[in-house]
Amino acid sequence: TQMNLETEGGEDFSWIDTLRKANCSCLLKVRNTTSNLLIRTDFALEHGMWRKFPPESIPPESETTFGSESLGFCTGTEGFVVFAMPGVSEPFRLEWDTPFWGEPSSVATFPDRYRVGKEEIVQFKQMTIEFSIHDPYDGDYRHNEGEVKLVVETPIVYETWKFLLKQAMQGILMTISNTSSHTLQLISNTTHHGVWSLAPPTTVLPGTVLDFGAESYGLRGTSGEVAYLVEGTEAVATFTWKIPVLGSPEYSSKMFSVSPKLLGAQCEVELKFSPESLNA
Repeated sequence: TQMNLETEGGEDFSWIDTLRKANCSCLLKVRNTTSNLLIRTDFALEHGMWRKFPPESIPPESETTFGSESLGFCTGTEGFVVFAMPGVSEPFRLEWDTPFWGEPSSVATFPDRYRVGKEEIVQFKQMTIEFSIHDPYDGDYRHNEGEVKLVVETPIVYETWKFLLKQAMQGILMTISNTSSHTLQLISNTTHHGVWSLAPPTTVLPGTVLDFGAESYGLRGTSGEVAYLVEGTEAVATFTWKIPVLGSPEYSSKMFSVSPKLLGAQCEVELKFSPESLNA
């Protein structure tokens, strides 16, 4: 059955047109038919670049679409994403490889009692994969009659993206900490030069600390900006950076307290949002 992802559900899938213009690409659709949340714990590319990042989570009985593409001539794209499920010790790992030379392939590994369906469509060097994650054959063994008590296990996060960021000519590792009582909601994120090593978090809850980063591509350094809406107010907190190939890094912020540290061609910046930030 042909998967019509461009028009499904009224969502804007125009980014797929750009993805398909690359020499090699992989479009992935993950359908979570279970009654449990899937939480992204790790993802990386061995080759290529992200056209759309995999989401931080996939709610029960929902689906998501993302993809990667080749970067440069005679190259392909290869990567993986790992999801954890609360109460389940083993992760769900999805892998794909669309090489410039050779046949595209994909692999899914998952907990024994769960089922993962896979459908591949290959047109030249453009691959589309649909992974469907289902409950165990004999039902959800974590649910009993009466009151349900769900023990949430904190997933292990393998931050391979930080290692790859440090291999780039220029890179910036950003740590955002929210010590206020307000949730920060991402409203815009842009890289003018370079690419995201890990996209900024969509939500920063009170009392949390989260990392993200960007790196250079070619000889142009990296620059960009992020903006967060402070929920319950009309205030917007922003941070802008520019790390050129030659010259000193530049930063500007609104409402964030910025603490930069330069480590050779790599920068580490802590962005603090505190109760006093609203009065800044």
